[in-house]
Amino acid sequence: MPRKIVVLFTIVAVLLGTMAVLPAVGSDNVSVAIRVEGSSQNLFDSEVNVVSSGAPASALDALEQALNEGNIAYEITESEYGKYIYSIAGEEAGQFGGFDGWL
Repeated sequence: MPRKIVVLFTIVAVLLGTMAVLPAVGSDNVSVAIRVEGSSQNLFDSEVNVVSSGAPASALDALEQALNEGNIAYEITESEYGKYIYSIAGEEAGQFGGFDGWL
């Protein structure tokens, strides 16, 4: 797979690794470092505060919080497997031959 496609749709592992330590219950405010890279530029690189009230917060919750804070347009669709990040900042899944998408 060409490097451009791999770099295009990357949400750095820090997001996924950090989200694993979010509290499972209660109302907690946790700071999470998030970086979202587009095909030609960094779209978001900062920390966000994710609030968990009852249900555990997820990596998707943190990503949505970051994109909302950055005023970055995104589209999440439902599939038979759950929620799927279809586009961020106009960069859609499948624009490089169908074997690419947001991770």
